[in-house]
Amino acid sequence: MCAVEQNLRGKPLVATVLIGRRGISPAMRVEELGGSCGVLPANVRVEVTRPSDFLLSFAREEDCEAVFARSRRFSVAGASISFRRWHRSVHARSTKMLFVVRLAIEGLPTHAVEPKALKHILNKLECQFIEFFEPVDACMTEVLAWSATLSNPQGASTGHPGTIACLVARA
Repeated sequence: MCAVEQNLRGKPLVATVLIGRRGISPAMRVEELGGSCGVLPANVRVEVTRPSDFLLSFAREEDCEAVFARSRRFSVAGASISFRRWHRSVHARSTKMLFVVRLAIEGLPTHAVEPKALKHILNKLECQFIEFFEPVDACMTEVLAWSATLSNPQGASTGHPGTIACLVARA
């Protein structure tokens, strides 16, 4: 994780649509970056993300800096855009969340695999949802989450039957 983050350092930005929210596609974003900041389409990748709207990855730090300097003065199709520098905890909501955990949950009923139900289970484990992994079978559900502690959630009372296994990485 550290090697990946080091490789990305200075190159990715998180973008949020502030005012005039409309349907803005990644292609529209790339076109506007070329017109107003001189970024070549081959030097930027734009992905739709949540909770922010877009993740922009640049091939060159200079392009990233040029776009970041235009934060809040940049618009696409009349919608004002804000940029923040990306880091692995950019979406964390609490400074207490120090660890990234990958939880493998076995034996959940199908209605509990919905994102809202998974977030409820994670809240009971004092975790915050990051990402849901597509299940490889009907018995196992895996999620990536922020956690405040390294305590093993095995046997934690979630209100749902099942077993929880945990892989941990320090943020």
